Amino acid sequence: MKNIDYTDEFLQRRKERQKKARKRRLVGWFIFVMILLLLVGVILSLTVFFPIASINAKGSKIYTEAQIIKASGIIEGDNLLATAEGTALKRLKAKLPYIESIEFERKLPDSLTIKVKDAGEYACYYDGKAYYTVSHTGWVLKKDYDPPEDLFVYIGAKVKCKVGTAVEYSDEELKALAEKTANALEAEKININSIDISDTVSITLNVEDRFEVNLGTANFLEEKIRHLGSMIDNISPEKSGKINLSMWTNANSQGTFVEQSNE
Repeated sequence: MKNIDYTDEFLQRRKERQKKARKRRLVGWFIFVMILLLLVGVILSLTVFFPIASINAKGSKIYTEAQIIKASGIIEGDNLLATAEGTALKRLKAKLPYIESIEFERKLPDSLTIKVKDAGEYACYYDGKAYYTVSHTGWVLKKDYDPPEDLFVYIGAKVKCKVGTAVEYSDEELKALAEKTANALEAEKININSIDISDTVSITLNVEDRFEVNLGTANFLEEKIRHLGSMIDNISPEKSGKINLSMWTNANSQGTFVEQSNE
């Protein structure tokens, strides 16, 4: 009797194990089918479903809606969900340089609005032949043969400029120096006309069309510019001339101003 009881108990346990195994297989197949259906749904959503039937553009004060839509490369029939902002932005910035950024507004099932932001003019680079206006991010916006009004000029930066691309520096140290100088001047709210880094041991500025400033080397650059701001505040508005801060150090925190003669 005991042997029979042991056999029955063994068979019962084996049936339970087999039942659990079948259940696990069913659950596994169910999960597999659900994942497969989900993948099929995603693929169809990105290929067959949601074709674009309506494209709009807004936000630019420089370009028309038609120009933006055409330059984006997006056409009716493209998939609403698969259309990428990054790809469209690259196309737009190359063809319409004043586009700073974009944002897609999708409305199911078939409407796309391209919301754009225009870039602001920040400065310009002079390469010895032409002036290239750039945004704050260093994107080249336009080319002129006369210096643009109300923008300061980088001189001697050794750059390659092409409209619809980023400014390319041939010397990373000059890039760092140019940016550091401009940022320090901006922080002090000093209105500059040009930054000349042609000679890195004699960085010069034209300020407010009144002062020719010699900063010397990049040593103590921020301190020199803060001192420059104080000097300008204490010079009568009708005066102009040359300011020399090339010898400025923590131990010799002096600058000189030589007034320009009107004669």
